[in-house]
Amino acid sequence: MQVFILTNPNLKANVAEALFYFIDYLLYLPDELTKQLTKDLSINIEKEAKHMLYSEKLKEAHLQNI
Repeated sequence: MQVFILTNPNLKANVAEALFYFIDYLLYLPDELTKQLTKDLSINIEKEAKHMLYSEKLKEAHLQNI
């Protein structure tokens, strides 16, 4: 989307700037929700890392048995 906005010859600079400002505004989260999102993402990242580690160990064990 950013490339489209920046390379569109029909879009004036002030309109592109306003569009980016609006998109940024839509993505804003209050502090409490930002903290909760960060906490939830950290938990999920930890779970995914453990799953990946387990998968790698299984893969290595399988390769050793071949």
